[in-house]
Amino acid sequence: MAAETDRPRIAGAAGGVGTTTIASALHGEDSRIYRGGAPVEILVCRSTMHSIGNAQRALAAVSHDQPPPVLAVVEDIPGSLSSHVKTRLRMTEGVVTAIVTVPFVADWRSLDDPLTVATELLRPGTDIPRSWRGFVGAMRHLVDEVAPLLSAMRPPAPGRVPIHPTPVPAGRPDRY
Repeated sequence: MAAETDRPRIAGAAGGVGTTTIASALHGEDSRIYRGGAPVEILVCRSTMHSIGNAQRALAAVSHDQPPPVLAVVEDIPGSLSSHVKTRLRMTEGVVTAIVTVPFVADWRSLDDPLTVATELLRPGTDIPRSWRGFVGAMRHLVDEVAPLLSAMRPPAPGRVPIHPTPVPAGRPDRY
């Protein structure tokens, strides 16, 4: 088991859902695909019925003595939250701490190293391109939702600065 740290543990409901990108942006622990058992603060899925179903099955494997994770729903195309997807997400609300929609970022496709870019986006003073502002807002929303889970579950690791909530732009455009 990994050492207790103040870094959020982030796992995917399946492969290829955006877990590593979110873990990079939040400087979190990439726990790969969630298989149950180990605690996780953020569970990631895509904005498809199939992927949300995978997330629901993964959530059923979360131990009842652990706080429920935050569900990060990564849009696979812009505006991909259909009425069916929104309904399935509403059915999931009672078993997660929160649901945060992570907007589609077309620019990821044209970068040689998107993970390096992701690690820099939340650093103070970083100039955020307009096309990534929704993603950054969603990451800040995830920080807001995860910070109480981290402080309740484990003390900060020695020598590390604990993760703290950061302001989210008004209107929370990252909500479904």
